[in-house]
Amino acid sequence: MISMMEELTTKITEEFISYYDLNSGEVETADSNETVMKSTLKICRHILRYKNFYNEQFKKPNFIHYLSQELYTQLIKVYSNNGYAIFASYGTVGYLSQWVHED
Repeated sequence: MISMMEELTTKITEEFISYYDLNSGEVETADSNETVMKSTLKICRHILRYKNFYNEQFKKPNFIHYLSQELYTQLIKVYSNNGYAIFASYGTVGYLSQWVHED
């Protein structure tokens, strides 16, 4: 059972992190009035699809640290600055945590 949960966690978080590899210049229409980056829209859809998973995982400090570190490895490529990448990764995970815990 624990092994299955670890595999599921890896699969879902790898999918989440993969959206940070997309071409950030591409835009997509989210609805009739908004245009957003495709990667942003995919990240939001991913979080909504796995909201129950993230709702439980964000209660675990180890998961928050794990996801923040994984995100950091992508963001350091974007910012080329350790402080910015750390701040952005933990801030993003903190924001997402608040978002999935809202009713």
